[in-house]
Amino acid sequence: MKKFSSICFFLFFSLALIKINFAESKAPLKDRKKNVKEAFQASLTEFISVKGFSKAVISVYQEDQKLVDECFGACTNEPRVYPIASISKLLTEAAIHHLVSQGKLSLQTKVMDFLKLSYQPLDKRVNQITVEQLLNHTGGWDRQISSDPLFCLDLLPKELNCSEKFMKYVLTTLALDHDPGAEESYSNFGYFLLGSIVEKASGQSFLSYINQHLAEPNQVHFYQAHLTQKQVAEQPLLNYFNLELSTASFGLAANLSELCYLFTKIDRHGELKTTSSSFAHSTQKDSWSKDGSLPATTTSLIKHFPNNIVIAVYIPSRNEQSWEEDNEELVELMDQTVEKLWAV
Repeated sequence: MKKFSSICFFLFFSLALIKINFAESKAPLKDRKKNVKEAFQASLTEFISVKGFSKAVISVYQEDQKLVDECFGACTNEPRVYPIASISKLLTEAAIHHLVSQGKLSLQTKVMDFLKLSYQPLDKRVNQITVEQLLNHTGGWDRQISSDPLFCLDLLPKELNCSEKFMKYVLTTLALDHDPGAEESYSNFGYFLLGSIVEKASGQSFLSYINQHLAEPNQVHFYQAHLTQKQVAEQPLLNYFNLELSTASFGLAANLSELCYLFTKIDRHGELKTTSSSFAHSTQKDSWSKDGSLPATTTSLIKHFPNNIVIAVYIPSRNEQSWEEDNEELVELMDQTVEKLWAV
């Protein structure tokens, strides 16, 4: 249940945004940008104040036009490249579809047959898992039952911080919790395996492949994320996950403006393809959102199809007790702002 302050918060913006609704008017672009910036600034500054966050960085694109690229709150002149956490999965998915379009594999390809590993998994059902099942989080691993191997590295031998050794350890020691295809359960390890498939199929590192074939043709670049000084300072024992090991699952970093621009291309020219399975939730039938969250960092990506609007928000913090609810409120607020600005 939402807190009273949150309810007041949304009521306040429902009224405030009416005043700056320009309904896709024919106002000059400069004035339109000013209206959009003011609307999102009003929304985000109040949000971070209510939640106790120091700042929020936002980028908004419509088609190829950058409308907002700002930081609100206690901002500095630091580079605008931020970890995007599980939004990385959207790029993994796009890379898989790109390889499928090239005939390098199919969605029905058996993962173990393709990887041709020198060992057999503990659970023989693993041999039946398909690429599509990994994309849909139906491979059979369930972190609510047997934990998430990518988030318990502190319990594993240190030498497993290597992709091949880690994969072998998990596959030869961890049984499936469900038959492949039987249950949907969010799986970071499934996307770790998809990253290995990208590397096997392309002969390139995962990061190199997505940059060369997906990002750079659109004047965009992705980076390997690293723990920030804030993360290390706040949680000095933060050794239960490894961003370098988890690039395809939650280990990419990007410039927010470039991230928005790239996702205006998705589903428009067929340059990138995604399925709905990787998205955290759909707030409307004509929009989707995906959150990426790690300790001391949260990024949200939202796309509205009718006007091809893409919004990315980065907040260098999260409340460990309520971060999922906070993310939902943020997406709801961004949706509300878009609806008011582009109302018919």
